[in-house]
Amino acid sequence: MRRPELRLIRDALEAVLSPELAAATVDEAVRAMPNALSSPAELVALVNGPLRTALTKRQGSAADDVIDDLLRVLVARTPSPKTSSQDITREIMLETAQVFVFVLSSSEALAGELERVLGTQLVATLTYDEPQRVRKAIGFKPPSIVLIDGASFPLIEPSDLPEILGALPPTSVRAVWGTDTPYGAAAVAELTAKRVAFTPLDRREGVTPVVDLVRARRVR
Repeated sequence: MRRPELRLIRDALEAVLSPELAAATVDEAVRAMPNALSSPAELVALVNGPLRTALTKRQGSAADDVIDDLLRVLVARTPSPKTSSQDITREIMLETAQVFVFVLSSSEALAGELERVLGTQLVATLTYDEPQRVRKAIGFKPPSIVLIDGASFPLIEPSDLPEILGALPPTSVRAVWGTDTPYGAAAVAELTAKRVAFTPLDRREGVTPVVDLVRARRVR
């Protein structure tokens, strides 16, 4: 419990669990997290992933409210990425911190490949399969990039994507990976019809176009 945020997480759990069970729940989540928890984005990933799973085992659906409150507090404590104010293009495109990516997918594979190729010092990912959770997450902290996985598509109707992505600020990039897939093509059609700007990425080139997109958000 060296990081003050971990102490905050444990204190929050003690509101619904005994101190002993709260400590055990946090320890279980930390052991399941492969990263060193050295950045705010990794702490958010801990709470939204392993901690949500561990608490759900003990509290069922009531865990979601606790986790969502924790995410709100952690995001409020996270400094905003620095940007250049010289012109709007640089303000939109460049960041000095980790690039924070939401992956809309039914699988962790694409997110895991991004972190493997780029390293967690450069990119932090969260994967969402359901519309309600991604809406809440966008409300807490808009990501640098929202990436729609056309191959392992989420449980989100393509017709809902314009509304979900439309809630993002102009500084967030919207991208569709796998425009050649049925879901990717449907996503492209819906976003185009509603005039939501997005970046199409060719899945046949593997993860390379996604890696290039993430690197483009970094200050040289």
